[in-house]
Amino acid sequence: MALFDELDAIFSTHTHYYTVSVPSMNDALERCARLTGGTPQVINYNGQIILATQQGLSDQISWLTEIPRPEVEG
Repeated sequence: MALFDELDAIFSTHTHYYTVSVPSMNDALERCARLTGGTPQVINYNGQIILATQQGLSDQISWLTEIPRPEVEG
């Protein structure tokens, strides 16, 4: 199962995913909680800390990198 298939199955209402570059899960939880409204979720996925959000965030946050969603062919 591809990354987005798995994340979309876990977070059915979230559409944007980011890798979080901080030292620990506690740091990620604290920073991400202050960053967004709605129901952001932070998980450890295959050794990476991932933030799932319902809306896109600024690309100016140095410790977040959006995971680009693959183009849908069709």
